[in-house]
Amino acid sequence: MALGRAGAGSLCFRPLRSDHPIDHLLQRSAQRRTVGCRRRTAAATRLHDAALRRALARFETQRRGINPGWDEITRTAETFRRERGLLDDADLEAWIARTGINLASFRSLMEGEVRQRWFDTMTETMARAEMAELLRLEKDFPALKVHQRNA
Repeated sequence: MALGRAGAGSLCFRPLRSDHPIDHLLQRSAQRRTVGCRRRTAAATRLHDAALRRALARFETQRRGINPGWDEITRTAETFRRERGLLDDADLEAWIARTGINLASFRSLMEGEVRQRWFDTMTETMARAEMAELLRLEKDFPALKVHQRNA
């Protein structure tokens, strides 16, 4: 992704020419972060970042052939319902109606949650390893020693 100047201190992104799905997602993320080269609200940025992580989770789990089973989806749905006070079927049905989805969409939503949790676990492990590498690059050895003790 190439950076270009668009005015007083703001950076805009010029798209790369790539057909790879990850490049496409990252490119769209950069474009949305700098729509009109204006800053988005913190809430919009958090929502966008969560959506990007969810899309990457779906992409990576599908690429790896990871398909959540019915038991995992059911456990995730039960947790989701408890967290939101949707304790009986009538509560869930009312929530589904308010959100404008159907049961198949709810199942897909829960499958996405399973994929997201797997991806978060995988990337957290990877991020810890990358943090050590970044500390080495920055020659911040005291911080690296603290990081290694806490890992």
